[in-house]
Amino acid sequence: MAKTGRNDRCPCGSGKKLKKCCGTREGGADSAEESSALALHHADAEVAEEVSRWARRRFGAEWIEEAQDAFLADYELEQVELQLFIPWLVYGFEVEGRPPAAWFLEERGDKLSERTKGWLEAQLATWLSVWEVLEVEAERGLRLRDLLTREERFVHEVLAAQTLRPRDAVLARVVDCGGISTLCGMYPRALPPGDADFVVRAGRRFGGVRTRALSKEKMRALFLQVFLLQAWRQAVADHDRPQPPPILQNTDGDSVLLTKDHFEFEPQARAEVEAELCKLEGAQQPETDEGKGEVSISFITAGNARFKSWDNTTIGLAVVGAARLTLDTNSVKRADALRARVEAGLGSLLRHELREHSDVEALMKGYQEEPIRGTGGKAGSLVDSPEARAALREFKEKHMGHWLDEEIPALGGLTPRQAVARPGSRPKVDLLLRDMENRERGMPAEDRINYARLRQELGLPS
Repeated sequence: MAKTGRNDRCPCGSGKKLKKCCGTREGGADSAEESSALALHHADAEVAEEVSRWARRRFGAEWIEEAQDAFLADYELEQVELQLFIPWLVYGFEVEGRPPAAWFLEERGDKLSERTKGWLEAQLATWLSVWEVLEVEAERGLRLRDLLTREERFVHEVLAAQTLRPRDAVLARVVDCGGISTLCGMYPRALPPGDADFVVRAGRRFGGVRTRALSKEKMRALFLQVFLLQAWRQAVADHDRPQPPPILQNTDGDSVLLTKDHFEFEPQARAEVEAELCKLEGAQQPETDEGKGEVSISFITAGNARFKSWDNTTIGLAVVGAARLTLDTNSVKRADALRARVEAGLGSLLRHELREHSDVEALMKGYQEEPIRGTGGKAGSLVDSPEARAALREFKEKHMGHWLDEEIPALGGLTPRQAVARPGSRPKVDLLLRDMENRERGMPAEDRINYARLRQELGLPS
């Protein structure tokens, strides 16, 4: 077979030159064998259809109904699920103890080309499993790790590389043929690491192991394939089920409720109001907003109930206008305490008008629906200036540094540093980080932080 030149059209069928397509692979993957394997992957629908038609004649149509029952359980087959169902039907489901493609290869193999036989053999050696995305190369493909066998592959799949992100988990079949790996059958919904871990742990138990990797032979067993299909569909349904809103708490453990107290005072008493506020315990240096004609005074307290390394905690903000004072806090308890302090210190200078509360969930919903100025799209960040984003990223990085020494309920009250020292808890820390990394990858690039330092500090692999 003639070698494909780097400036020739790639045999995989993409329409690109080889050097811009499969030839970008490490080691100069311009071999005819590898390109032929990709071409077969693109033509697999025809191969699968040929095997399926032959199997209908050979075994009747009942086996297809049995396969649908096994694949779906009590669900209806959706169009998007065909991308996994069809290859699984031909190469994974068993008829009289063997997949249809195995019978086809045995009885019709002498009439097939060597390339087609090689592809069928590669498909029959494939298994269905939960694969985690380790790395994405947008114009080439994905580096994946099988969470059950612990094998790794780089798969040539440009479309998947455009839709998946690191730490996503997918239920898929990875075919190795001609020195390359490709996806051939993937459930249409990816899951974050935490949700996928439910399927992985259940799959291990169902496969008869607790922590060890499962063998490829065990993974090809029909009973385990059916279990993974049903467990994945259930995990997707659980992920999509409406969740109760999280209970928001400030660092004192109080329920978050944005609270604003409004006061009035005589305009001529403004200077005295400002002076008396600055004398109160915890008052900080006033900041003046000339544009609004307002003065802001923050109130802090020493230390922090949640983050032991913090020097202080901001508990409220006083804003003084021409004849009005507002106190902003994030809980009723803090609001009561700050209001009592202000009324005791300023006495008859102030008259309390009203207290109002703001619904945090409603505010966040409004933020999510409001586009960032100049983008024309949905808001992706609470801030839209480079300086503010950099400050927010710095705050997140500082917070994650403190996280290493926080007591985490999901770790049984251990800190991440303590948990990684215990064999039974170490995987839980890794899973928490993978979930956080996955969420971070869904944010704009300029807002992301790098978790590599945390992993290095905890002695966990990337």
